[in-house]
Amino acid sequence: MVQAREFGHEVTVLLRSTGNPTIQHRNLRVLEGNVPVPEAVAVAVAGQDAVVHSIGLSTRILLFGMKKYGVRRLVAITGIGVGDSKGHGEWFYEWFIYPLFTEKSYIDKDRQEQRRSWME
Repeated sequence: MVQAREFGHEVTVLLRSTGNPTIQHRNLRVLEGNVPVPEAVAVAVAGQDAVVHSIGLSTRILLFGMKKYGVRRLVAITGIGVGDSKGHGEWFYEWFIYPLFTEKSYIDKDRQEQRRSWME
């Protein structure tokens, strides 16, 4: 986000609570809303050239908003153990970290990976 702003790109961030934002910049627009709420996502997506999505939750809602407003670029940040990277971590991660801490939370991220061809 910082590099995008520094290169002159306008960045819109959707946060559950804006509270008192510590980062302020002329190219930064901070919106308050919740990702599972389609209206909040629509306001954040409208007029954008691309979307960076860092949570697996609510990808379906995000994709609907992107289609509605013709946004065709999506960068989805997932993690090791999702999609094609499943089974490619070091043994400690695969046998300890993943099953105990991340496996359940990655269910939505796996669904997100399965939807990656939504624009084709």
